[in-house]
Amino acid sequence: MLAELPRLDGRALPATFCNTETKAPIFGWPAATSDPAALTGQREACWGAVLLGVATGAESGFDVLDLDGPRHPEAARWLVTHHDRLPLTRVHATRSGGQHWGFQHDPRLRNWVGRPVIGIDVRTTGSGVVWWPAHGFPVRCDVPIAPWPDWLLAVLLRQEKRGVGVFHPSCEGDAHLPPRRLYPWSRECVYAMAALNNAGAELQVAREGERNHKLNVMAYKMGRLVARGWIEAEHVAQWLGYSAKLSGLGSDEISKTIRSGLTAGVAEPYPDLPPPHSSTPPNNPASTNHDPAPCTK
Repeated sequence: MLAELPRLDGRALPATFCNTETKAPIFGWPAATSDPAALTGQREACWGAVLLGVATGAESGFDVLDLDGPRHPEAARWLVTHHDRLPLTRVHATRSGGQHWGFQHDPRLRNWVGRPVIGIDVRTTGSGVVWWPAHGFPVRCDVPIAPWPDWLLAVLLRQEKRGVGVFHPSCEGDAHLPPRRLYPWSRECVYAMAALNNAGAELQVAREGERNHKLNVMAYKMGRLVARGWIEAEHVAQWLGYSAKLSGLGSDEISKTIRSGLTAGVAEPYPDLPPPHSSTPPNNPASTNHDPAPCTK
């Protein structure tokens, strides 16, 4: 049986599958497809339960303002203050009790977190969201998607000039990190995914007293791969954050440390991999035995 694609206004949306815990796309957002057969192939390649995700931005024609009011009172206050200024548009409830507000895609926007305030993310080209209606969560407002309001665009783009916000949703800060550009199954992307899995495994068994330092090192090393476009910053931040939480670190400490490490790593892109048949193996970017110690800011 072919997988069922999510639909909006009568058209199929580009979809892929996400991890049930981290909500990170299993194959990366570039793998999102509107082909039922291709989506079915992805589902068959997944083990266990998954979440259905939809790519945002140019691929789908809409962006998302992701509000996490239950965990961030700043976001809840912002919504109460500005609710009457927001246009009537499609709104989904999320698993955490937050809301996804859909707006027509605007190419000037980027993927940010903490913009316009902490607890609110902007998802556009290169990212995506879980399509929560596919998992039984209600559509709070079932109307056509509206354009971004001019006043909110002005706020977001003004913050861009000031350097506020980051690409990935698990951090806060002033780094602008690129989305992945390579084909998901290229040698570089497979290498980066293996490095991320190794980094997560090391973090989950890290001993007390060394966890924060190890998280900073791993974020730095993965940031070097993000700078090459071999893996999405969003995916890195979510998986490292999940692994660090399992090790016992607190959420505030995790977000600041990932931000610091990723920012430093993006500034020092990883070198090209050796040719496939080279006798010189590439360094393991997630090993603590390679590369200088990351900067802390």
